Amino acid sequence: MDETAEPGRVLYVDDRETAVATADRLERLSDDLTVEAATDASAALDRLAGGPFDCVAYAGDGLDFVESVREVAADLPVVLVVESEREGLAGDVLARDGLDYCRERPGSAGDEVLVNRLEHAVERNRAAADRVDRLVAAVCRALVDAETRDEVERRVRDTLDDAGYTAWIGDYDPERGVVDPQVATGNASALDRIEVETDDAPAARAVETREPVVARARTTVGAVSRGGGETDPGVTMTVPLVSGETIHGVLQVCTDRTEGFGAREREALSTLGTDIADAIARVEARTRRERRQRQFRSAVEHAGHVVLITDTDGRITYVNDAFESVTGYTASEALGRRPSMLQSGEHDEAFYRDLWETISSGDTWEGEVVNERKDGTRYVIDQTIAPITGDDSDTDGFVAINRDVTSRKEHELNLAFLKRAIDQAGIGIGTYGADGYATYVNERLAEQFGTDREDLRTEHMCALDPTLDRERFSAYWDSFDDGERRIYDTHIERLDTGERRPVEVVTSRVRIDGKAYQVNTVRDAAERKRQERDLERFRSAVDHAGHSVLITDVEGRIEYVNGAFEEQSGYSAAEAIGRTPSLVRSGEHDEAFYRDLWETILDGEVWQGEVVNERKDGEEYVVDQTIAPITTDGDIDGFVAINRDVTELRAYERELEAQNDRLKEYGQTVAHDLRNPLALLDAELKQFRATVDWDAEAVDAAAVRELCENARAAVDRMETLIDDLLAMAEHGRRVLDPEPVSLESAAAAAWSQVGGDDAGLSVGDTTVDADPDRLRELLSNLFRNAVEHGGTDVHVRVEPLDFSTGFAVEDDGPGIPPDEREEVFERGFTTAADGTGFGLAIVEQIAEAHDWDVSVTEGRDGGARFEFRVDGSR
Repeated sequence: MDETAEPGRVLYVDDRETAVATADRLERLSDDLTVEAATDASAALDRLAGGPFDCVAYAGDGLDFVESVREVAADLPVVLVVESEREGLAGDVLARDGLDYCRERPGSAGDEVLVNRLEHAVERNRAAADRVDRLVAAVCRALVDAETRDEVERRVRDTLDDAGYTAWIGDYDPERGVVDPQVATGNASALDRIEVETDDAPAARAVETREPVVARARTTVGAVSRGGGETDPGVTMTVPLVSGETIHGVLQVCTDRTEGFGAREREALSTLGTDIADAIARVEARTRRERRQRQFRSAVEHAGHVVLITDTDGRITYVNDAFESVTGYTASEALGRRPSMLQSGEHDEAFYRDLWETISSGDTWEGEVVNERKDGTRYVIDQTIAPITGDDSDTDGFVAINRDVTSRKEHELNLAFLKRAIDQAGIGIGTYGADGYATYVNERLAEQFGTDREDLRTEHMCALDPTLDRERFSAYWDSFDDGERRIYDTHIERLDTGERRPVEVVTSRVRIDGKAYQVNTVRDAAERKRQERDLERFRSAVDHAGHSVLITDVEGRIEYVNGAFEEQSGYSAAEAIGRTPSLVRSGEHDEAFYRDLWETILDGEVWQGEVVNERKDGEEYVVDQTIAPITTDGDIDGFVAINRDVTELRAYERELEAQNDRLKEYGQTVAHDLRNPLALLDAELKQFRATVDWDAEAVDAAAVRELCENARAAVDRMETLIDDLLAMAEHGRRVLDPEPVSLESAAAAAWSQVGGDDAGLSVGDTTVDADPDRLRELLSNLFRNAVEHGGTDVHVRVEPLDFSTGFAVEDDGPGIPPDEREEVFERGFTTAADGTGFGLAIVEQIAEAHDWDVSVTEGRDGGARFEFRVDGSR
């Protein structure tokens, strides 16, 4: 042993009383050993745990004891002292690393043999420790000046190869659970392919646990191998390369020693794992730093921002290309001058004094500066000025980075205005990302949902829109195309009260910087819904109105007509829209009429009056027209015209006037006719007065009776005339609301008022649209006329017409001569001695009031036949 080395420390374990004495003898026999005694195995294990020993000698059946020692000190050599060799003991000992035996018991010659074995064990243990220490030192030396990861890996492999190991450094692939070796080319001792065949996955477990893993394995080598073999059995140790919290890969070390790695080796290789990881982290950090420096230099040269560097006195020593394009000054014009060459006068001295005080004290200054270009125009920069310090922390100069934000400031002003407008908009606006959560919501949208903006941004879009399904949201999102716009009505539910309100949602898909967003605008639709309902009711009322309605623009072009207009004018909506109301002009009114109309409505006033228009078929009709301007904020947008068809009303009025004329004529006729019976009555009364001798006691009764009867006849005649006059006045009015009436029932009612005892009536029933009372009066007059002219035994027949719509009344009396048939309906015409001549005139008036055509002809039995055609055909 080395004379300068410390004596080896040996623990002698023996349960006999001679243990201490034996230890003393052994120590005296060797200058290189110190021997301590332990009297049982338990005490020995406690001693081993308490301090380092170089060897253990055990006098006993030691295999079980050896296992206990290995748990306390895995690499500690053990020498078994046995009295006689047990069968198979030598094989068991040789199969265990660091285990030897001595067949000689201590005492006499046996002491020297045991001392010799102990000295060799101590020497081997210390040699192994030295080998591991040299290995660690060699690897650390190799790592000192390595500059790249490849160089680190190559040096580690070479050093371990020189120490008798096979090694590589690989990257761990967590998806496959394997380590991919990284073998540098040109290294003859390296392996180009290494596979570890084992039942577990040591590399994966090493990465997961961050602890070294040792596994017995068969190492398969490639084209370059040790000893030229295809396979070498051995033990593989996998060490994770961890620096801080970062795993840089794994170190895989293989040894062909059957005993594998000792505790010292495993500890040393674990330590090397940290050293190698630190070296890799160092060179990668330097690589990244150098790469960043190169990128920074390139970025400065090619930056869109102005970069300038000054010395400590503020004189410009460097400017990049962007400086010239932004300021208008070339580098040669700027170098040696101060940045004050760019001052615009916008900032005062205090501004620049604060700037210099900040950077002179070693701090960074940031702010906006208004500068002036060489051509005198101003521009705004977002400027950052930082001191440049050397290794001694002294300031060597300053670097300024100026970002031209002139357009950005204008954009910010526009954006601020836009944001203010959006925030104050009367509609809710929100933008959403692909995750369904809002990136922005305005105040109005939060109000609509009954919450604030921050809380609303925590709500998923599907929770706010009942038409969306959370599970199918991805499909909904993918269904949009860029730029697509969708509009739909839905309901939202307030988050505070649960109230549901109708809304109109406009959804748009936009893409900003390659990222898709959805912009939703939400408009409260309650008022619109109410307006739509009101408008629909108004439209329905207009569409179904009895009056014609048309709407024009300010130039008088028709934009809308209702159904009544189509029916009234004969023009369809398609024919009318786009044209002017002049399409229905009849020519009845002159230009002054229409000029007055337009002047009135263009002044914003309402025009009312009657207009004679012309239908599509050329027929004229009269409307009571009201035209009013349609205004918005005081401006006229168009006009609405409401036309009430008064054609029939005006015709009725004309008929009334004609009837009044007829009544006047009737009055004149009646006055004339009444004078005769009145004169007769007056004469009879005078005769009566002359005949009766008021002083005589006796009166001629027969004469008085005759005079009274004559007077009665005159009165009856007058009453009949008066009744007919009233009937003419009553039945001359127009029938406006006819209804279906049974001809048979009307005839029966009329016959009961007129028919004689021997007269007969037969009726063929049909239904007639008529005024029931006036139809009955018509039949009564015809029946009375038949009895008056045909006698009390006349027969009257009422029946439908054969070839047209209507009915006929005929009798079997004397009939009406052809030359008198045109006159029978004239007022006062009669052939009866006591007739008034009004009966058939009343019949004609009632027929005309129903729009019926009446004619007189001869009956089948020679009597008079009156035919009434309801459809106006002959």
